[in-house]
Amino acid sequence: MADQITDRDRMPEWRGSRFPMVVRFPDNLDAWERYNQVRLDGIGSDDGGKAANAYYKAHRGVLDSGGKVQWEDDVLPRRLSALQSAMDLYLANRRAFASEHQQEPQDDVSRLYVLTPDMVSSRTTGTTRSEVPEGYQYVTAGVDVNDYALSWAVVSTRYDLNTTVIDYGRYPGEPAALWGPTAQYTLQTAITRGIQELVTVLAGRWPMLHRIAVDGNYETETVYSVCEKLDKVHKPDIITARGVGSKSYFVPNSPKSVVRAGDGVHILRQRARGRSLWFDSHRFHKLLQCGCLLPQAAAGAVSFFGQPGQQHSVIAAHICADTLESVVVRDDGREIMTWTRDETQVNDLADAVAMALAAAAVEGARPHDQNIEPKARTHRGLVRSGGGGARAPTGGSARGGNWGWHRGR
Repeated sequence: MADQITDRDRMPEWRGSRFPMVVRFPDNLDAWERYNQVRLDGIGSDDGGKAANAYYKAHRGVLDSGGKVQWEDDVLPRRLSALQSAMDLYLANRRAFASEHQQEPQDDVSRLYVLTPDMVSSRTTGTTRSEVPEGYQYVTAGVDVNDYALSWAVVSTRYDLNTTVIDYGRYPGEPAALWGPTAQYTLQTAITRGIQELVTVLAGRWPMLHRIAVDGNYETETVYSVCEKLDKVHKPDIITARGVGSKSYFVPNSPKSVVRAGDGVHILRQRARGRSLWFDSHRFHKLLQCGCLLPQAAAGAVSFFGQPGQQHSVIAAHICADTLESVVVRDDGREIMTWTRDETQVNDLADAVAMALAAAAVEGARPHDQNIEPKARTHRGLVRSGGGGARAPTGGSARGGNWGWHRGR
């Protein structure tokens, strides 16, 4: 009611005015996220706010910089300033803070959240690089293709889509470029050679790899051609990946062309191009970002290899380069998303992780199916073989991972 009465466009007969608690938010919200970890740890040990106050006092210059509140005397009990009081309320429940304290209630169709590189980078599992944690059913990889580099990520995934990123990188490494205008060969040749070499390395390093999804939205015909050839000689399923936005994604009705389908992803067989992995790129970027906000043991959570304190600043910046502005749920249940991009940042490694997630999700993994193995399924052209690493019959290529799929010829 207050929101409507103070809205002068809706209620011009009222001379409504709004006074937000925070007139201007501090410049360094990442620093406040670090403060919040100390605050939450203190709450867990029932310290009455002592740890948070000590941290705030020691770092007050950085934390307060740029911030301004409406009323300097509005200090909550056991706080040192009005700004600290306001930020505690904000960090505890951002949506409620917007409505109750800023007088800016969020639209019901908007599902906004705050995700910073520091929050992403801190999510380590204690495992070493390349190590597959125990109890994970799939190991999949995504390769994002650009003219300057191939960005790749390998993930291990449970049936509930709990995911650990076990390795990632760029091919070729910095500062080398995949291709340049002065090269003595064509861009298509560079992409072909790059994918061949990178897939060979990934397949050799992780013999249990189930599937490698290679971005086919750039230099599409080249990627289709090289993936089809590589799929015949390597154990993992090498497949071209096609990401489309939430407005455009759909699963074709033809049972002959859809080999397999999951939530927001399917494998399509086309006569001219062969198989490809189609997925809702908006959905999987949302799953990736929201996974970085969940408790690390939860279904759908995303974590990274490494010991506490190990930094993953590069991939964290890529994951945070895009911002989800709104989600509108249609009558049929589909989510239509609006994203914006920080043009000063790239998201290549985020694209690679999203493809790797889609490569696992097409088998039926989803965040709300915890520890439930998908039922065995057979499809036209697909045959269930033995366990992971099983040898394929003559004329078939074995599929790695726990399921050991191979295509019948």
